Amino acid sequence: MSEQPREQSPLAWAATRLSIAAVLCEMGQRENGTAALEASVAAYRDALEEFTNENSPFEWASAQLGLGLALRNLGDRTSDRALLERSIEAIGLAAAVYKSAGTPDDYEEACAEHGKTSERLAHVIAQQAPSA
Repeated sequence: MSEQPREQSPLAWAATRLSIAAVLCEMGQRENGTAALEASVAAYRDALEEFTNENSPFEWASAQLGLGLALRNLGDRTSDRALLERSIEAIGLAAAVYKSAGTPDDYEEACAEHGKTSERLAHVIAQQAPSA
C-alpha cells in the first residue's frame, strides 16, 4: 500500500491512515503487547485530523468507531478506565452520525459496540473498587 503525501491529497492520505489503523488494531488484538494498539490509536487520530464530521461524515464516523474499538482493546489490555471512557465517547460520536444519516446497520453496530464497551468499563471499575 503506497501512502499519498499528505500535502498533495489530504483525504487520500487520511483514507490510507484509516486502513493502516484497522490493520494495526487487528494485529493488536492478536498480540500480547500494546505497541500495535497504540500505533492503531495514533493512526486513527491522524486520519481524524483530515476527516471531519463536516467534510467527510461517514469517513469521520468510521474513524471514530475504529478509534473507539482500538481504545477499548487497549483499555482492556491495560485495565485503563480513562481509555475505556474515551472509547465510549468515540463510539457514541460515530453512532450519532449513523443515526442522523439513517444507516441502521451502522447505527446498530455502533450501539452494540457502545454497550460492550460500557460493560467492560463497569467491570474495570468494579475491579478497581476498594474491598469492603
